[in-house]
Amino acid sequence: MRKAIVVSAIGPQYTALFRNVAPTFEHYAARHGWDIKVITELPDWFRDRYARPEWDFRLLCCAFRLHQPSLFPGYDLLALMDPDMIINPQAPCLSGYWDDIPAAGIAAVQEISFEERSLFPSWRKYHYSDFLSEEEVQELPFPDRHINTGLILLRPYEVMEELSALNLADSSLSDEDHINLSFTQRGRVFFLSPKWNVIYPYELARRGCLPRPLPHSRWRIVRKARDELDLRVTQPRLVKKLFNDAYVLHFASTDKRIPMHLDARRLLSTR
Repeated sequence: MRKAIVVSAIGPQYTALFRNVAPTFEHYAARHGWDIKVITELPDWFRDRYARPEWDFRLLCCAFRLHQPSLFPGYDLLALMDPDMIINPQAPCLSGYWDDIPAAGIAAVQEISFEERSLFPSWRKYHYSDFLSEEEVQELPFPDRHINTGLILLRPYEVMEELSALNLADSSLSDEDHINLSFTQRGRVFFLSPKWNVIYPYELARRGCLPRPLPHSRWRIVRKARDELDLRVTQPRLVKKLFNDAYVLHFASTDKRIPMHLDARRLLSTR
């Protein structure tokens, strides 16, 4: 079986971020026989064909993810992954889920269950309420199901044409919203164990570990010292604690300085 991890690390910030966490990907790939394909640039032809007046560079990069399976049609299995992740060296091989992926479907994680949304009082009742009307949400077959697209497992030859075509839809939806409507709501998702996409701040909330905000100081030197202590001591300690229980720890909705300050090789060596 030919299999590859495809990482979208477009732009200097994400290229540098992935370079820092790459040892965890490389260890996993070597252990289980995966190639790693890192995408660091948005092709001009994609901009020319798909750019829209309302899309900024970030949204264009998100749209490009829908086209990525078409870049690797010779592979039997792809794992599309975000660059702000670290992979536990003891994580099992994702190819073990080959038979679980639905025909013309994908495998991914619902990082927050419907019941757990109560951990975040500012969130709306349903994930889909952020981009659909309440009437449209109620018409969905599975309104309590959604996935996070930070990690998607798929057979490229089965879905690449359909995914690429989503970029032609007359819609401002994100790649994740498109995939949820086209795959999750049509029953074409195998739900992986949540351990495959543990969202860092969400897991802190689950465990009651979210740090309390410190009193504001008018002294810049005090604020800077607190910031450095948090980045170099507090956050690495929390990351290590969560990393031990995850297959993949994902720094979505997180200050990207946190994964940038990690010592990935030390995380691997202290397992």
